[in-house]
Amino acid sequence: MAQVVERTVWRTHYGKEVQVREMMNEFKALVLKLGVSRVEIQSGMAGKDVGCLIMNQYFKNAEDNGRLNDAFANDADIQAFMKKQSTMPQVADFISHDLYAVEE
Repeated sequence: MAQVVERTVWRTHYGKEVQVREMMNEFKALVLKLGVSRVEIQSGMAGKDVGCLIMNQYFKNAEDNGRLNDAFANDADIQAFMKKQSTMPQVADFISHDLYAVEE
């Protein structure tokens, strides 16, 4: 099975990039603790993602992605993070969430 990458894109609100980065780094630490192989945070510099922040989460394979997504749904720290985010002012607009197979 091929490695997979889950890619999520947010368009930050004006002046809110620091808060979005803090949120992404907090989430990154949580998912790495649960077993995601690697997480990259990228800034869109050209094309359709200019002004966006992107998070790529790497998984060993699609089965690992499914297993970890199930674990996220049951993890108390992830649930607390999601609850906290739901009560905070919106600092970014969700653009997309996709899953890709990595071809080597």
